[in-house]
Amino acid sequence: MYIPGLPFVSVKTVSEGMLTFLPGLKNLLNKKTGGTNSARYCYSVWLRHYVKISQALGVQLKGTHIAELGPGDSLGTGIAAMLSGYRKYIAIDSVHHFNTLKNLDVLDDIHRLYTERHPIPDDKEFPLVKPFLEDYSFPSFLFDVSDNLTDENKNALAHALEDIGNPLLQISYLPAASAYSSDYDATLDLIFSQAVLEHVDDLPSVYEMCRNWLRPGGLMSHTIDFKCHGSSNQWNGHWTYPSWLWRILLGRRKYFINRQPLSRHLELLEKYGFSIVLLEKYPQESTVQRNNLTREFRSLSDDDLNISDAYILAKKK
Repeated sequence: MYIPGLPFVSVKTVSEGMLTFLPGLKNLLNKKTGGTNSARYCYSVWLRHYVKISQALGVQLKGTHIAELGPGDSLGTGIAAMLSGYRKYIAIDSVHHFNTLKNLDVLDDIHRLYTERHPIPDDKEFPLVKPFLEDYSFPSFLFDVSDNLTDENKNALAHALEDIGNPLLQISYLPAASAYSSDYDATLDLIFSQAVLEHVDDLPSVYEMCRNWLRPGGLMSHTIDFKCHGSSNQWNGHWTYPSWLWRILLGRRKYFINRQPLSRHLELLEKYGFSIVLLEKYPQESTVQRNNLTREFRSLSDDDLNISDAYILAKKK
């Protein structure tokens, strides 16, 4: 079904948004995020970021303090980072999805993958996961994880996962609402995210927080998905929805997508004092014509209109 004059609108998604206005159904569509319940997915995501950063900088990635925006159903990507050498991990999310038993299972599985020097699960296993790599072999040329795989270190991580929130331990969890007022100024080496920034309503505040938290020269590594996330029958059809209809579609969901294109992220990176180290664009031809776009997005560049995903590595100036 489609709405006359709005051929790219998903009636199903609009109807779901309307349902959230009904009493008792506000949280109906706040589903699990998917993906991070899988240790192989988390291992793949972290090592893709790790390889891209190390190759772009030409050096082995080093650091002690790291934060992840929107870890999702488990802290698996953070666990993979910790097992690769980081010593302090901060998870920031708008909705608390994960549970302790799942985290402990993922820890065991990722520890085994590292111990076996398992190749990075590739684009055949995870075809939608960016960034893509030229070589998915285990990156032994970048680091030796032996010192991080001791029983002592693994047990310490398990203890931290069982007592998240203890400031004396290695892992901290922060609700997004309180993250902006947390005292981590100029202490972090790296902030990363995987398909999260397209869900953030207040992007300026997030980029400002990242600038404040990172030490001088600190890095951000983000994969961003600009597609419609099922809200249209075309991958970029969400840019054809007029504002009034988009508000109905959003309803009272706790999170959805913000519809911001790549150029908006690049603009905010410049505004908040970041320089681009690496930008990889993943094109997908638009089937939406410019005259189909709603007024708010009519001025999108051809680049924005045809980029479905991007990987951005940026450094704090």
